[in-house]
Amino acid sequence: DSTHLHYQAAFPDSALEQLKQPSQNAGLTSDSLSEDDDTAALVHHYLGLSTNLTELYEQWSSADANFKKKAPRFAGIRVLRQDSWEALVGFICSSNNNIIRISQMMEKLCVHYGPLLGYLGKTPYHDMPSPSVLADPKVENYLRQLGFGYRAKYLYQTAVMISEKSEQSWLDSLRNPEKPIIGQKVSSAGGMQPGGREGYRTAHEKLLALQGVGPKVADCVCLMGLGWGEAVPVDTHVWQIAQRDYKFGKGKHSSLTKATYDAVGNRFRSLWGTEAGWAHTVLFTADLRVFSERLSTKLEVTQVTEESTDSEGQLLVDTEVVSKKRIKQEAHEADPGPADLTTMTKVTRIKRRRKAVPGLQHEKSLNPIWGSLSLAGIEHSRVEELPDGILEASDANASDLFGESRCIRRLIVIGHFTVSKGRGSGEESLIWPDENQNSCALSRHSVELLKNLDLSVTVIFILAMRFPPCIGLAAILIQLLVPSTQGVAYDPVPPPNLNLDELGRVALTGNFDSISLYTYRQQMESASSTNGSQALITQLPNGDFVPAATADAHIKTMCPFIMGNGEFAGVVVGGNFTSLGGIEAQGVAMYNPTTSEISPLSGILGQVSVVYCDQDTNTVYVGGDFKGADSTNAVAWVGNAGWTNLPFAGFNGPVDSITKAPNGNILFGGTFTGLGNTTAPQKKDQQIINISSANISSGSTADTAGFDDPKNIICKTAGQDGPGNTWLLEDETPGFWRADMNFGFQPTKLRIWNTHQDGRGTKTFRFTAFPINGIMNLTYIDPATNVETGCDASGARCPLSNNVSQQYQDFVFVNRVGMSAFQIDVSEWYGKGGGLNGIQLFQDDIYAYAIPDLNEPACANIEFGSNSTPTGPWKTAPSLKSESQYLIADLSEQDVQAAGASVVFKPDIKQAGNYSVDLYTPGCLHDDSCSSRGIANVTGIFTEGGAPTPPQLIYQTNNFDKYDQIYYGPVDVNSESFRATVTLTPFTQQGNGISLVAQRVRFINTSYTGGLNGIFEFDPNQGTTLTDFSNSRFNQIGTDLRPEAIITSLAVASGITYIGGNFTATDGEFKNILAVTDGNATSLPNGGLNQPVSTMYLQSDLLYIGGNFTDVANESVSGLNNIAAYDTSSRTWVALGSGVRGRVNTIVPLELNVTESVVETCITVNGDFDQLEPFESSPAVQVPGFGVWVPSRQNWLQNLDLNTRTITGKLSVATNITDSPPLLAGTISSQGVPGAQNAVSLTSEPLKLNSLGIQIQPRQVTSPMRKRAVSGQNVSGAVTGLFHQRGQLNITVIGGHFTATASNGSTINNLVFINSTGAISGIGSGLDDDSVFLALNTQADILYAGGTISGSLDNAAVNGLILYDLAQGNFAFPQPPALGGNDVAVHAITTRPKSTQVYVAGQFDTAGSLGCPSVCMFDQGQWSQPGSGLSGSVAALTWQGNDKLLVGGNISVNGNATVLANYDVKELQWTALEDAATAVPGPVTALTAASDDVSQFWVAGRSTSGSAYLLKYDGSEFHTIGDNGMLGDQTIIQGLSMLSLNDGHDKNDLVPQKMTLLVTGSLNIPNFGNASAALFNGTSFAPFILSTSGGGPGSLSQLFSEKTVTFRTSGGRLAKGFIVLIGLACALGTIFLLVVAGILLERYRRRAQGYQPAPTTYPDKTANMGRIPPEDLFGRIGQRGSSAPML
Repeated sequence: DSTHLHYQAAFPDSALEQLKQPSQNAGLTSDSLSEDDDTAALVHHYLGLSTNLTELYEQWSSADANFKKKAPRFAGIRVLRQDSWEALVGFICSSNNNIIRISQMMEKLCVHYGPLLGYLGKTPYHDMPSPSVLADPKVENYLRQLGFGYRAKYLYQTAVMISEKSEQSWLDSLRNPEKPIIGQKVSSAGGMQPGGREGYRTAHEKLLALQGVGPKVADCVCLMGLGWGEAVPVDTHVWQIAQRDYKFGKGKHSSLTKATYDAVGNRFRSLWGTEAGWAHTVLFTADLRVFSERLSTKLEVTQVTEESTDSEGQLLVDTEVVSKKRIKQEAHEADPGPADLTTMTKVTRIKRRRKAVPGLQHEKSLNPIWGSLSLAGIEHSRVEELPDGILEASDANASDLFGESRCIRRLIVIGHFTVSKGRGSGEESLIWPDENQNSCALSRHSVELLKNLDLSVTVIFILAMRFPPCIGLAAILIQLLVPSTQGVAYDPVPPPNLNLDELGRVALTGNFDSISLYTYRQQMESASSTNGSQALITQLPNGDFVPAATADAHIKTMCPFIMGNGEFAGVVVGGNFTSLGGIEAQGVAMYNPTTSEISPLSGILGQVSVVYCDQDTNTVYVGGDFKGADSTNAVAWVGNAGWTNLPFAGFNGPVDSITKAPNGNILFGGTFTGLGNTTAPQKKDQQIINISSANISSGSTADTAGFDDPKNIICKTAGQDGPGNTWLLEDETPGFWRADMNFGFQPTKLRIWNTHQDGRGTKTFRFTAFPINGIMNLTYIDPATNVETGCDASGARCPLSNNVSQQYQDFVFVNRVGMSAFQIDVSEWYGKGGGLNGIQLFQDDIYAYAIPDLNEPACANIEFGSNSTPTGPWKTAPSLKSESQYLIADLSEQDVQAAGASVVFKPDIKQAGNYSVDLYTPGCLHDDSCSSRGIANVTGIFTEGGAPTPPQLIYQTNNFDKYDQIYYGPVDVNSESFRATVTLTPFTQQGNGISLVAQRVRFINTSYTGGLNGIFEFDPNQGTTLTDFSNSRFNQIGTDLRPEAIITSLAVASGITYIGGNFTATDGEFKNILAVTDGNATSLPNGGLNQPVSTMYLQSDLLYIGGNFTDVANESVSGLNNIAAYDTSSRTWVALGSGVRGRVNTIVPLELNVTESVVETCITVNGDFDQLEPFESSPAVQVPGFGVWVPSRQNWLQNLDLNTRTITGKLSVATNITDSPPLLAGTISSQGVPGAQNAVSLTSEPLKLNSLGIQIQPRQVTSPMRKRAVSGQNVSGAVTGLFHQRGQLNITVIGGHFTATASNGSTINNLVFINSTGAISGIGSGLDDDSVFLALNTQADILYAGGTISGSLDNAAVNGLILYDLAQGNFAFPQPPALGGNDVAVHAITTRPKSTQVYVAGQFDTAGSLGCPSVCMFDQGQWSQPGSGLSGSVAALTWQGNDKLLVGGNISVNGNATVLANYDVKELQWTALEDAATAVPGPVTALTAASDDVSQFWVAGRSTSGSAYLLKYDGSEFHTIGDNGMLGDQTIIQGLSMLSLNDGHDKNDLVPQKMTLLVTGSLNIPNFGNASAALFNGTSFAPFILSTSGGGPGSLSQLFSEKTVTFRTSGGRLAKGFIVLIGLACALGTIFLLVVAGILLERYRRRAQGYQPAPTTYPDKTANMGRIPPEDLFGRIGQRGSSAPML
C-alpha cells in the first residue's frame, strides 16, 4: 500500500540450527522466534530511511538546474550504509573490472575465507572474512589462482595494514559521526568546507595510504562505507558529466588530473552540500545507458480501500486500484524519431495483511505499485509479513534475479510492485503473481519484466548482499533491471541521414566476406562466437540472421511442443550446452519464440541428442547420453507436469533418434542393447573411491595413543586391531568419522571393517552425505540369516556385527546420490566404546582423474588402478562449483603449437566390453577463464593393437560443467601388455595463448545382455514394458542386424519407416540404411550405402541422406559422395552434383531468396568436408564444411551467379513454428551485399552498400618481417583505395593483400584496377606475391603505391614503393630508387597542394643512397630529404595549407619522442606538436581533418596500455571523447573520416551539428558488441556498418572518395579565416556607406546655404601657357639627384 513496506527475513541462528539438527526444525514458526527483532531498525539504517529524500531532491534541484531537469525521472535513489571493511574490499576489487566479475570475486572471498553462517535449504551462506584472515601470507597466491590478478596483492597488503591497526575499529574510527554504525550515538561532524568536512578529508587521506586505494576508491569507501555524504567519486562517467554539464574539460582542467579531480568534487560540494555524493549518484545513474533507454511513465492512480479484520484479529486491506499509465518512449541519441505515446489502463484487486516498518516517512520515492516480492526457497524463516499471492521461487530462481552472491548476514527483500506485459495488440494483463497459480516461480519470464518497472515507483532492496562498487542502490538496480533474456523483435534503426553528394563516388575497403548496414537493433557482426558455441537463430526482414539465444556449446535438436489441449508451450531445445541465453540449462530447455524466454528443464545431466514432440500423448520424448530422474539416456517431459520416467527407465546406451512409427508407437534408435530397468553390469562396484586424499576429521575420538588418529583406518583391509590400525571413540560416547573429498562421487557400496580391540566395536551407525546433509538408506546381507535386509527405516541406522570371524561387512546404497563428503555417526557400541578398523567406498562408474592423487589409492594395492600422467605447466585449481578439483595450464602460443601440455588418463578396466567414454570439462564461469579457454585435442587407444582414434576437438568454453562423449565402442581389459588410454593436448592450430583444463574421464560399460540391438518400439498406451521383444517387428528387425548396430536416424514417409546408421543385415542383404514396410525390413536399391549414415532429412518425396559414404553398397551410382537423395516415390537414388569431400553431419532446410522475388527451400549440408566436388561444368569449390543445394537449379549455391546474400557458418537443426519464421540453430550468418567481399561502394538516397563487381579473396601475411612492418594495420583483404578521374581515365584502384580474378580470367595479386566499363585488371609481373599495398596516391596519371612491397622491375630491386602509369597500363620507368632499412613499409602518401611533389611516409631509413628516414619527398625523378631530425615510423599525414605538413605515428623529433609533428616546407624544419607527447596516450595510427584548414583534426590509435583512444585537437589543445569506456578494450581504429548530414544532431563542442565522424576498423561498442564502422556525433557512437569474416567479426580499413568533404558549421563556430574575411568585408562596406552619406549631406548643406557652381569655362584659360617653356618645366625629370619639378 502507500505507507508500508513488507519484508521477509531469514536469521542465521535458525539456519545454523537447521545445519546442526536438520530433522528438528520442521515445526519452526514465527511465533517460536524471539520477539527481540531488530530487523526494522536494520532496514532503516541500511537503507537510510530516516533521511527525507524528498527534501534533499528539492534542495539539490533549487541549487542546480541540471539536477532539476534530470532528477524527476530518477527518484528513489538511495546510498546504502555498507560495512566499511566490505566496502573497502569491494572497491579494491572494482579496479578495471565489471560488476559481474566483482560480484564473483566477493563471492569467492566469502566462500573460501568467510565463516559459515548456515544453510538455507542446501545452499551454504558465508560472512565476509575479517582482515586478519586475509592477512595470511598464503592468501595472495591463492587469490591469484582464483582469478583476482594484481588485486590479490592489494587485498593481502591492505588486510595486513588494517590488521596492524586493530582491524575494524580503525576503519570505524574514520566514520562520519553523524552516521555511526547501528546502535551507536550520533554526534556532530563539524562545519562544511569547500573540500569537505575535516573528518572526511582525514578519512580520505588515511585511506590513500592503503594498497590499491586511489582517490576514486577512497571516495567510494568514504561515501558507501564511512557515511561521508560529501565524498564525490569521479570516474569516467562522472568526468563526462562534469565536461558536458558543468563546463569542465577546458583550460587547466582539460584532462582528469589530481587537481581536476579535486576541482570537480569541490564544484559538486558547493552545489549540493554535505550530501553531494548522494546527488552525484542520481546523475551517475541517469547517465548510464541501461537507464537512458528505459520508459518514462506518468502514472495516474485511483484507489478505493476497504478494511476489515480476519479471524486472528489481523487487519485486512481490500484495495481496488484503477491505474492509467501514459508511456512515452524517451528519444534515444541513435533513434531521433518521434516519441511514441500510449495509454494503458488496469484494474487490480489486492488483499493483504498490513504491517508497517515503524516510522517510515511517505515520500515520492516510495509510491508503490502492486504485488509482493519474497526471496523464495528460505526454509524455517520468520515471516514478518506474507501477503496473499506472495511470490515464491526456488533457490536457483532467486539466484537468477539476485546473482550468485550468497555472502550475507541477513536477507531482507522489501517492496511491492506489479509487472505487466503486453499481450497482443495493446492488451495488458497482470502476470506477477499469476492469478491462475497458487505460486508463481520467479523465472526468467518474470525477471525480464522488471525492465518495465518505473524506477520512480519501485522499491527493491537487498540487505547485506555483497553488491560491489559505487554507486549504492544504483548498482543494485542495474543488475535487477537488466533482463536475463531479450526477446527478438524486429526493431528498425533510423538511418543516419548521411549526405554524400559532395564526395562523388564513395567506397570502403576491409577484410570481410559479408557486409551490411546496421538497420535493425537485433543485428550483430556474428551469429555466434567461433569458440564451438551455437545459437538459436532467426532471420530479420532484411535477410540477416541474428541470434535469439546463444548456447555455450552445440544445439543438436529442436521440436515445437504443442500440448494435448492445443496450447503452444514453446520450442524444446537440446544439445550438449550448459547454458542457453545466459541461463544455466543442462542439455535441454524450453524456448518461447514470442518472448524469447528461456526456461531450463532442469533434472538432466549430460547431453541431449534428440527430442520428439508428440501432441497426441502430450509428451516430449528426450534421448541422448545422460542421466535424468531414475532413467538413463531416455526420459519424457509430460505437459505441465515435468519429467516423467518412461516405464522402461531408458536404455543402457545413447539414443540418437526418435520418431513416431506409422502405427502410432514411438521408435527409439541409438547405440543400446537393453532397457534401463532390465539390464545391469556383469560386474558391479568396480572402482574404489580414493579416501586417502580426503580431509579426515572425527568427533569424540579417544585420546589413547595409537588409536586417536582417524586416518588409521584408511587403506586398512586386513582387519587387524592395534595401534596405528584402529580408530577408537571415547568411552561410552557417540561420535563421528568424516571424510571431505576434493571431488564428487556416487557410491554404490560401503565396506566397513569393525574393530574388536579390547572388546570394543561399533554396534550401529548412520551414513550421512554432504553437502546435501542427507541420511542415506542402505541394505546389507544379515550375517545371521544370509538375507538382504534394510537398515532401520526410522533413523537409517545400520548394525555392525561383532563376530570376529566376520572380516568386513558390505552395505549397498539404495539410491545413487552425488556427494563430495560423508560422515559415519556411531550411535551404539560394543563394550566400552565404538571404533573401526577400516573403510572403503565403491562405485560402478570408472573414472580416471587428471590429478593423480584423486585416482584409486595406491595403498589399495590394485593391480591396474586408475591413474594419470600430466606433463607441462599444469596447476591444481580448486573445485569451486565443479564436481572436483582439476588441472589448468596457461599456455603460450609456442606451448600450444608444440602441444606443450598433455594429460594421459588410464582407467581401471576390469571387464572387456562396449563402453561409452565421456570427458568432463569444468565450467569456465567458476574460475573466470571463459575469455582465455581454448580447444582440447582428444585421442584414445581402447583396444590392444588398435590405432588411436581420430582427433576430436573439445571446446572448453562451456559456462558450467559438462561432459562430451568422446568414444563409443569396444574397450579391452587391462593387462601387463595393454592399458586403455585417453590423451588430452591443446589443439595446435589455435592462434594465441590459451587456458586448458583437464578434470576426469568416465568409462561406462554398456555390454549388457538386454535383447535389443539399436532399435526399440514403445507403446505409450501401455503402463508397463514387456521384456519379450518378439512382439515388435521393429525390435525384431534390430536383432536381425549384426550385433552392435548403431542407429543414427529415423524418418517416416507415406507409411514407410527409413532407418539409417552403421549396421549390416545378418544375411548381408543391406547396409547402413533400410526401409520398413508393413513390418518387413527391405533393402533400398543397390543394397543401401557402402559406409555409415549420419543424418536424414525428408522433404516431400525426397529423403536427403548424409554420412561418410562414397557410393551404394552394390554396383555403383555416381555422385553419391557423403551426400545423397533418395526419391521415395520412384525408389531411385539422386545425386547432389558429385557430393562433397568429407563427412556430412547434418542436413538442414533453409528458406532463401534465390532471386529477389522467389523464396525457395534450399538444403544446407553441414559437416567436416572441405570441398564441393566438381561435376559437369561446375568446378570444385573450397568450402569450410558448409554447402547450400538449390533444388530448382540442381546445383550448389556457391556455383551459381545469383544476386543472393553471402551465407557463412553452419547449421545443426531447424524447426517450423506456426505463424512464425523457421527457427534455426548453428553458427550461420548472412549480411547483405551480394557479391561484395573486402570492398564495397556506399551511396546515399537511399543509403545503400553496393558491390564493386569484383570478388576479392583475402590472404594472410606469412613473412615475419612483413608482419612486423605492418603491425597495427589490417594486412588481409583490401586495405586502401582511390578513385582516379583525369581526362579520359576513370579508374578505381584497390590495394591490399588478396587475390582476385581479372576479366580475362587471370589471377590478380594485391593491386586491382576497375575501369569505367567494369573491366578488371591487375599489374604485371615482377612483384613478390607476399607484397602488401597500404597507401595509394596519384600525381598526374602516375599511381604511387606503397606498402611492404618487394620484387624486381626492369632488373632493378623495388622496396616499399612502386610507380604505375595508369594511362599506359604498365609500370612507370624508371622506378624510384628503393627504400631501405629494417622492415621497410610505406604507410601514407600525399601530394603537396599546387605542386608535383609527392611525400612518402612510413618506416624506412634511406631512399636509394640518400639518408631520408620516415618521410621522403619525390619530385622530378629524384628523392629529397624534407628537413632533418625526424625518425621513427609515420602512419598518417595530411597538409595544413600549402606549406605545412602534419604527420602522426610513433616518431621522434630531434631525439624527443612524440606522436605528432609539423613540417614547414619554407623553413625546412620539423617541429613536434606542442603537448602531443603527453596529451596523446599512444602512437597515432589514424588521422583526419576536422576543419577545412586542418587547424583542427582527429587522431586515433592505441594507448601504451593497449586500449583504443580517439582525440580531437581544436587548434590549441586536445579533447577526449568523454568516457573512455565508450569503446571496448578490443577496439582497433583503422580509419577516420568526417561526413556531412542532412539533419543535424544536438550541439556539442566536438562535432559540428551537420557533420559526423566515421570511425572504421574493428570496433567494440559497449552494450552493443562488435561493429566495423560507427558514427560519432560528439557524444555517443552509433553502429553503422557490420561485417563478418570467416564466421567471426570482420573489419573495415578506410573510406575513400572521389572528392573531399567541405566542413559545414551550421549551428557551430566558423573557421577563423572565414571570420576574418567576413569582418573585413563588413568594415569596408560600412566605410563605403559612410563616405556616400557624407557626400550627400555636404551637397545638401551647400545648396541650403546658397552656394553656386563655379564657372566651367575661362576665356583666358590658355593665355599664360606660353610663359613657362616646356623644357624648363620637364627638363630635369629623370636627372639623377634632381628634385621634383616645381611650379
